[in-house]
Amino acid sequence: YADVSTKEVKPETPTPALTKEQLTAVLRPLRRKMTAGSASLVEARDFTLIFLVSRIGARRGSAMEFTWSGWAYDGREAALNFVQKGGGGHTIRMSPDLIEVLEDWRIRLERAMGRPVRPDEPIFPWIGPGGNKVPHDPALIPMTGRGLLDAVKRHLLGAGIRGYRMGF
Repeated sequence: YADVSTKEVKPETPTPALTKEQLTAVLRPLRRKMTAGSASLVEARDFTLIFLVSRIGARRGSAMEFTWSGWAYDGREAALNFVQKGGGGHTIRMSPDLIEVLEDWRIRLERAMGRPVRPDEPIFPWIGPGGNKVPHDPALIPMTGRGLLDAVKRHLLGAGIRGYRMGF
């Protein structure tokens, strides 16, 4: 075993959480576009991603692996099942506003693809250049960790929020 007692250990830099006001500033312009029907597919995906992750506290690795098979909705109640860091399973019971946002995203995504989503496909897929084309032949491609960070960063910067480590 290596002697690690002589190595300098730097303290972990905490990632500051957004305040409620900052989160509202990030989501408000996207929500307006969603309500007006003028949101691109990328904007709709990003709104859903930021809204969902901010509400359930999911880590980036979990968000990348959310699939439609983990989304259980019976028309009244819903839950999202996913794997947490370390491999343990986790189930989140979803509030009505989360159900509405995720269902709206599923409908928009299916409309863009011209077919229903498949259970094994990612909830947050990569969307091609231009913001409205979804490569889906033979299946949707999941976003990468970098893609997730870039999506969040783009909207933070758009809301004038700087100086945060873009991690979740």
